Amino acid sequence: MNLTSGKDYLTDLVPDAEELIRHYTILLELYAEVETVSQALIKAIEDSSSSMIIKEKLTEKMALADRITKEAKIIAAMKKILLERESFTEDDRLKVRKSEQLLTVSVGRIIEQENKCRDIVMQVGIKVSKR
Repeated sequence: MNLTSGKDYLTDLVPDAEELIRHYTILLELYAEVETVSQALIKAIEDSSSSMIIKEKLTEKMALADRITKEAKIIAAMKKILLERESFTEDDRLKVRKSEQLLTVSVGRIIEQENKCRDIVMQVGIKVSKR
């Protein structure tokens, strides 16, 4: 699958609600990976791990962020096509809405985790500067 751009991917595709939900599932899995990597990053910072380990975790997060961006573009393009074709039934909307709600919860957890990570980095920075 080519994830370079949502528009390129959908050129020959006629998406339906199930395909859209499949892409939401992929996006949720990517966010779960980000959550796992963020937890590892927080632990590495708290444990004063080597800078190489911290850099590796940050690099992993950046790669996941790129994949999330590409998947989100695909989802946006698919939704646009479905809405333009007016083939998006109310039942389809309800199914997709459930995926969007799960995504909202997942993103909320990631934001909390990122805030925690930022606070830890600030505390560590303060500790280093006091030495």
